[in-house]
Amino acid sequence: MGRELKEALSESPLAASNFTLLDEEEAQGQLDQVGDEITFVQAIAPDTFDHIDFTFFCGSEDLTRKHWRAALRAGSTVLDLSGALDQEAGVLVRAPWLGSEAVAADLFTPRRGPGAPGGAGAGAGA
Repeated sequence: MGRELKEALSESPLAASNFTLLDEEEAQGQLDQVGDEITFVQAIAPDTFDHIDFTFFCGSEDLTRKHWRAALRAGSTVLDLSGALDQEAGVLVRAPWLGSEAVAADLFTPRRGPGAPGGAGAGAGA
């Protein structure tokens, strides 16, 4: 998924933006390319998401589950391409294909917990 995302971004209006590639510590220092720029993979640190407008999670579901709340708390718009947040209660899902171009559907994943349909479970807070 990461390769497809890099290709799509390099052909979009965002191509002139600065990109930071992030992964777990063991991937740190690996070279990669985004558009015409060569960059290296950086490890995720506590302040990683500060001043980041968009965070695309396209790696493992575990990586997404571990870091998405930190990105959201830092003010970054979280875009989950890993599928990890599909079942996360209360997460906003944008679905532009469900509405006209002027109005896109906003859907929330089902709420879980006491009193919610489907029984008890942990709810997510952001």
